[in-house]
Amino acid sequence: MSELEMTEVVSVDAIAEDIRKFVMEELLENADFPGDPIEQGLLDSLALEMLLDHVETTYGLEFTEEEVVAENFTSIDRVAVVVEAKLRTT
Repeated sequence: MSELEMTEVVSVDAIAEDIRKFVMEELLENADFPGDPIEQGLLDSLALEMLLDHVETTYGLEFTEEEVVAENFTSIDRVAVVVEAKLRTT
């Protein structure tokens, strides 16, 4: 997915699919994992930082320190909800 224009509407499902694809292809090197790798604790702090960078770059967002908290990164779906909410408010 390329960088999005600020006016483009993106669904939570599309964001979750983009995040899942990035995690599986880039962070887990195409591992075949049936569940949610974030929820299962398969990503270390460096991988989560790379995910944050991907989200900020892809969606043109910048997260504050207050937004980068564990409860916002508990699962792919939770990250997608946080991204979609931030897109609506920017």
